[in-house]
Amino acid sequence: MRTTLHGTVSAPAVAVVGVWDPLKPSHQTLLTELRDASHTADRSSLAILIDPAPGSISAVMRSYGTNGWPVYDSVPVRVGLILGLGVDAVMCVRFRRQDFAATAADFLDVVRARVQLCEFWLGAMQFLGPGPTGSPAAVAEYARLHDFFLRVLPRAPLSAYDERLLLADGRLEKAIEQVGRPPTMTRPRSSKLRLAWRAGTYRARSLDRPGAPAEGPDLDLELMPHPNAPGTLIWPDREIRFLAFVSGPADLGAA
Repeated sequence: MRTTLHGTVSAPAVAVVGVWDPLKPSHQTLLTELRDASHTADRSSLAILIDPAPGSISAVMRSYGTNGWPVYDSVPVRVGLILGLGVDAVMCVRFRRQDFAATAADFLDVVRARVQLCEFWLGAMQFLGPGPTGSPAAVAEYARLHDFFLRVLPRAPLSAYDERLLLADGRLEKAIEQVGRPPTMTRPRSSKLRLAWRAGTYRARSLDRPGAPAEGPDLDLELMPHPNAPGTLIWPDREIRFLAFVSGPADLGAA
């Protein structure tokens, strides 16, 4: 596991962990609560972002039919959105395939090597590793041994839609309706952006920063399919830092 810290942790941290893709209104409410609770206690607020999503290495990803895991927002976009809520810092934890077999203790050791934890928020059904060694009970035992408070969050309501399925179907307008903003990608290092979405024509608009209104001129871009890999889209202009995708092939009347 490799960590990158964005922002500043200047005091013992109150932390919460997730993939945050997409960052939904319920996530924003949770992160705002984290920010306020930590600042009231003169602590730092920390969102831990796991990349890639654990589901991306499982057989489930093959059900999307896009030769990969559909991602709603790039990692830099997620980081920008979270910091924009006033959270002090985001720690990105990059997993290799073998890291997904690690225990909750392994994961928390990596986090604590960078920051001091005073409180950790965990979803009621959230695991930090496979089996009993990644279970909430294992996290609770680790917190007891290392002297920080564990807060177990209420179980989150189930979403009516899987946004990844909507991306795989090219139904971006329905996905945007669910999330409240368009999926957004960061300019790639090369001219090629890989997306495990349905191939076809997408309508996008340029953004200066994550979460800004998508009010620029429409750009129609083609996501070209590959037989054994996610599709490829050519980035339209190196001056564009972010693209917000506002319509997909299903929305634009593709057959």
